[in-house]
Amino acid sequence: MCALWVLGFFLDSISQASFIAPRNKTFAKPVLQVFSGIQCNICEIGDKALSNITKEHKPCIPNIINYHAGPFAVPANLNQRDLRTTCGEFIRSQYSINSYPGAILNGNSGRIINANQFESSYFNIVEYYTPVNLGIKTLFDSVSRKIQIEVELYPMPGFSDSSAILDLHLISNGIKGFQKMLDGSDNYQYIHNNVFIDAITPCQGEWVRSLKVKTSRRLQYTYDLASELNPLNIECIAILKGSDGTYFTSETQKIIDSQTKLGLTLSNDQDSTWLLKPGDIQKIDFTAINSSGKRSDFLFSFKKEIPEFWNAEFLIDGESKSDSIAVSLESSEEKSIRIIIQTNGFAGFGELSFESVQMVPSNVCGTDPIRKKIICQPVECNTLVVYNTAKQTNGQECKVNLWKPITDALDCFLCKDYVVLSDIEFEKLYLNEYEKVPRVIYYQLGWGNPPVRPANYTIMRRFMDLGTGVFIAGQDIGYQMASNLPGSSSNQASKYFHSSYLSARFLNNGDSTINYAFANSNDPEFGHIGTSDILPIYRDSISLNLYPDVINSTSANAKTLFSYTENKIGGYYFERLPHKVIYSGVGMEMFGNKNFVKELITKAHIWFNGCDKIISNAKQHVIENQVCRFYPNPFKDVLHFEFKSNDKFEIKIWTADLKLILHQIKVDNLNRISTSNLPTGIYYYTIIDKENQIYASGGLMKM
Repeated sequence: MCALWVLGFFLDSISQASFIAPRNKTFAKPVLQVFSGIQCNICEIGDKALSNITKEHKPCIPNIINYHAGPFAVPANLNQRDLRTTCGEFIRSQYSINSYPGAILNGNSGRIINANQFESSYFNIVEYYTPVNLGIKTLFDSVSRKIQIEVELYPMPGFSDSSAILDLHLISNGIKGFQKMLDGSDNYQYIHNNVFIDAITPCQGEWVRSLKVKTSRRLQYTYDLASELNPLNIECIAILKGSDGTYFTSETQKIIDSQTKLGLTLSNDQDSTWLLKPGDIQKIDFTAINSSGKRSDFLFSFKKEIPEFWNAEFLIDGESKSDSIAVSLESSEEKSIRIIIQTNGFAGFGELSFESVQMVPSNVCGTDPIRKKIICQPVECNTLVVYNTAKQTNGQECKVNLWKPITDALDCFLCKDYVVLSDIEFEKLYLNEYEKVPRVIYYQLGWGNPPVRPANYTIMRRFMDLGTGVFIAGQDIGYQMASNLPGSSSNQASKYFHSSYLSARFLNNGDSTINYAFANSNDPEFGHIGTSDILPIYRDSISLNLYPDVINSTSANAKTLFSYTENKIGGYYFERLPHKVIYSGVGMEMFGNKNFVKELITKAHIWFNGCDKIISNAKQHVIENQVCRFYPNPFKDVLHFEFKSNDKFEIKIWTADLKLILHQIKVDNLNRISTSNLPTGIYYYTIIDKENQIYASGGLMKM
């Protein structure tokens, strides 16, 4: 017998397009390396144990190699078939095997001396996920007797090494030969199984280097099968180990045109990142294929963590589905999957994922769902509006819209380009290697505990050091600085941020007399924002002393933003390069005078950005897409929309909080809507085509 092992280029007869190794997290398949001999009369016990594992525990069975090596494998005469090999002897010496029959489970992880322990030891092992998925595909040419073997390695997330060791062996079943039996008799008709016949890779294994996570590595080998061996009985077994010899996983396949069964595979299994802008509609199409080799049932799931103002849809074969559905597929049957996201005029951050798990009996080896993940990021982030999602200090969910007071004011700017993020989305966005640095962050704390997530402090500090301006507002924020006060949840991160970045000095937690705010009329930047009452909007919590903070600054450059009664300072601002800060001891949601908030945010935005392009003073613009043009924008009493196509379309117009105010089927190409009864603000449109799909969407402004 002779072997040829070749790395690198593929043969034309082996497909490069299809997957061979699984793409989902998979439990490592154990390998049982057994050492026995023909003169070992108790090896019969070991063979029976292996046979029982194979018969009784399908389909979740270990991969088995039976090495005939050592003194008990030496034939006593020429009539006793010699099953020894050079590599078998080498591997035995590596493990220092001296007792028969013996076994090694999962490489160096455990030695089994007693044959009665084979089965129990296998089923007592702790299952773990393999760091590198492994798959085999084989083709056999009966004329040339060449075996073509393709091996695929697919490192999973968390794989910390960059190399692995691959052992590729051939084993044979049904070899008739001599065996000393348990009763001492000679049996020349004994059937030996799982017999190691040759190593395709070198005896010590082959190094596979420069592996990268979620990047396929394919290896190809050819082998000339000896004429005396029956190809129907030959199997190829692969063992994959770490660079330190730590066992990863194993796989066995017949040599005649077989392949690792994968369950479900996706035509596109790579994670995606979408860069979205307000009004965007994005979609992705891929195919799910049953590669298990038999009819199978799968559970398809669609999971989404998206802003409350976005819409997401999940379709199978063009039909919209709910979050999860059971699907039965024949072998090789396909299902087309489509995922659609619609931003409805707001940029933000979101995560979408398609998952599928094979619905199998409990005795089948476990596997995790196969997953395709999509990260949605904003194209630009010049202005971030971040709001706290933590539960209120009384343990209740916050029902107050914290971001709307900010965005209502920012909508007056042509240069607004803001992104609304929850504190959790803010954290995830910048943990996903998003590198765009905002000019301004408006952070609304509400009345949550904690007021700022610890990771958010770290992100804001980094941005402030890069010149990002921060407007931070919320009652009880200063309270967190005083760790000696009852109920405080202060920590070092918050105290450092307040003292070093906000230059804040806590005075007191306020009292019931603080219900009014007025600007410093002498201030050149904010002196004209006016006055406002402060509402007890968290009425269900008055027993917990929720009052606006009285604050002050340690910065010599700080100026008073607004005060409460008796000249108690409620907010200040300062510029001390590279930091530019506005700090309010009361959240914008608590001001009763909405114009006060609008003026405050307007002045702040101009101060941060130097942007004074107020939309009320701007020229009217035309909004155009491939189907329709809207004008004027901003609009007052009438909005025109003109279709450019004769196809059937529907148009829907929504308020900022996504209430439908118009649903109209196109009658002719030129249409007009009376809008005199609509309040000023932001509106959104969607255009639906004849296939009932969203064709386009965008934002509009009523003056």
